[in-house]
Amino acid sequence: MRKVTLNFIGDRSENMAEAFYTWLLDGGLEDTLIEGLSTEDVELDGVIDFDNQNLEVVLASYLVEDPADENEPTEEN
Repeated sequence: MRKVTLNFIGDRSENMAEAFYTWLLDGGLEDTLIEGLSTEDVELDGVIDFDNQNLEVVLASYLVEDPADENEPTEEN
């Protein structure tokens, strides 16, 4: 697991942090992250957990399986 921390400082930084958190969960930023960070090999699954009190979000990713790597189905007799 890796962690990225964003700190908002300055005037009304608490409001900015809450606005960013809401944007991530409910405002479409999650979809933008999924699209921007996913590759042919790894897909961002999106938000799998969150903590409203601490404004923390957990995002998960998974390896994309290559259909060519799968075994061919066996024929039934």
